[in-house]
Amino acid sequence: MTLQAIWRAIRDRCLNLMLMFCLFVCLFFLSAIHSIEKFITVSTGIANLPDHMCIIYVDDIAVMYYDSKSRILEPRNNWMREATADELDFWERERNVAMIVEDLGRSLLETVRKAFNQSEGEVWLRMG
Repeated sequence: MTLQAIWRAIRDRCLNLMLMFCLFVCLFFLSAIHSIEKFITVSTGIANLPDHMCIIYVDDIAVMYYDSKSRILEPRNNWMREATADELDFWERERNVAMIVEDLGRSLLETVRKAFNQSEGEVWLRMG
């Protein structure tokens, strides 16, 4: 191998590494950053308020809502409806998850009430 061939190989390798680095930087800095927040409330004995409510936000926009009175998980946004239109069982599957969370929240609230010897007026809120 000649010296010129070695330099060409090194140059090509450096150009490839620079290209990969530029691609990485572009992908890293141009990618979108989103947030998801879940607000879950569990309560008992509050008039006109469901015992369990769950609202899911993406980028501070409500996208899903579930409560223990209606027991229906519903989209709160047109783009959410459109994004899940191809998945026929999406809403039923997520509704089942919401019902499981409702049961867990109810049992957790009951445990907390017993632990602190409370009979009414307890509210548990989980954010994040």
